[in-house]
Amino acid sequence: MQCTDARQIAKIASQQAPLTADRWQPSKEQLPPPPPPPLLQDPALDFLSPQFDALRALRTQGLAPPEPDAPPLDNITKCRRLLPAELPESHAAALARRRRAAPPSEDGLARAARSRQLSSGARAKSRGAADAGPTGSNTILTLARIAVCAGAAGPLALLGRCFAECSRVRVVTRHARGVRGAATGELRGFDHLMNLVLADVEEHYLVRLRVVRAKLRLACGPPPEDGAPPEFEEVQRMGWRQERRTRRLAQVVLRGDSIVLIARWPVVT
Repeated sequence: MQCTDARQIAKIASQQAPLTADRWQPSKEQLPPPPPPPLLQDPALDFLSPQFDALRALRTQGLAPPEPDAPPLDNITKCRRLLPAELPESHAAALARRRRAAPPSEDGLARAARSRQLSSGARAKSRGAADAGPTGSNTILTLARIAVCAGAAGPLALLGRCFAECSRVRVVTRHARGVRGAATGELRGFDHLMNLVLADVEEHYLVRLRVVRAKLRLACGPPPEDGAPPEFEEVQRMGWRQERRTRRLAQVVLRGDSIVLIARWPVVT
């Protein structure tokens, strides 16, 4: 009986003992904030630091970019949209600087007036096409808007006039080995990259065909006897031949990087 009482007294005394340093546990609110990961303390691994090392960041495991869900982008202008607004290289900062810029010059106002004039002509043309039929009216309006913005001034002004007058043009095209041929059609649209849309197209082009060619050569073997004619054998070899072809297309899109020359057709002397 005395042993049981002693055990209870020892248990109560242990529960009422003062908290010591080894027994005290702070709460979550009293804990200091955790230090930043060692990877972010290195300027070479900070994506916004001038000392950022891309190769080292690719080789570092566990390092995530600021925008992990961002899609692949093809130019710097699109990448600027991912930067924070407080950086001067960001898209938001560039827009703010553009709003604070000086008013447009007289040359800029003149270009804008010419663009509006061409735009009104293009809209009238698209409305006439829409009245003729609903098919393709939205496409014609979109091509007209692109052509007006691209051909307002500069080297593309000739294409703008051909587009406004619905005239035909002759386009010389190329491929990896040289000039491919020439296409003649009505200009329906273009942009600043020289991509063209032609209708009622007649194309003359060259095609490279692989053919088998036969050739005679001296037969292998001992030399012929005196007075005997030499023996020949036929050898077949693979060769190339160019063939000129012609075709007609209702509508075609030409990429700007495959165009060599553009001229109004027929040529006015």
